Amino acid sequence: MHLMRHLLLRLTVSLLAAVIALGADVTGTWSGQMPTRDGEMRDVTFKLKQAGTALTGAMSAFDNDVPIADGKIDGDKLSFSVTLDFGGNSFKLLFTGTVKGNEIQMTRQREGTDLKQNFTVKRGS
Repeated sequence: MHLMRHLLLRLTVSLLAAVIALGADVTGTWSGQMPTRDGEMRDVTFKLKQAGTALTGAMSAFDNDVPIADGKIDGDKLSFSVTLDFGGNSFKLLFTGTVKGNEIQMTRQREGTDLKQNFTVKRGS
């Protein structure tokens, strides 16, 4: 009987560890306000689709839908980039985030700069 309880406990711990390692599925719509380089806040929406550790989707902001690139998710950590074009000036924004329930705490950084800005998006219903 002692051996059976020990095996059951080990199985339970292994299953729990596997669930934690997989993290949450971020597929869905996430919205919030993102700071601009001037410090103003702009509405932003991310439509994300997760397939294993791959992340695809689009960012809606600045009156544009922009596909995300290089999307990855590992447990509760995610990262991706978007390339914006304003009148022939194109630049890449790098995003990293930590999923916490129905929120993602995001950091945005313009490629080639040290300036990082933090914001939070929430899962839509």
